[in-house]
Amino acid sequence: MAVSLNVFANYLRVEPEESESLRIYIDAAKSKARTGGIPDFKNNAQYDLFIYALAAMYYDNRGFTFSGVNQGTVEESARRMVNSFVLELRHAKDDEEDADSV
Repeated sequence: MAVSLNVFANYLRVEPEESESLRIYIDAAKSKARTGGIPDFKNNAQYDLFIYALAAMYYDNRGFTFSGVNQGTVEESARRMVNSFVLELRHAKDDEEDADSV
């Protein structure tokens, strides 16, 4: 499975008609992944989830603001999540094809 605009729009619960404007967030997430040393996987579920989660974080915080009860820790938590994915995916490989996959 590869990252797609339609799946990302569904991930965000955005109407499919608005999905083209979401391309910038996916592109930015993939660029960040490459900068972190992560290859552009074609079949890695963890990579796909990371791209969707990072792109969603960019989308949700497009005004460069983090909100929440503990604003000071929200940004740090996001940074830790990104760093965790980057460290794991740097040395990952594509997933094997699963004949029973959905």
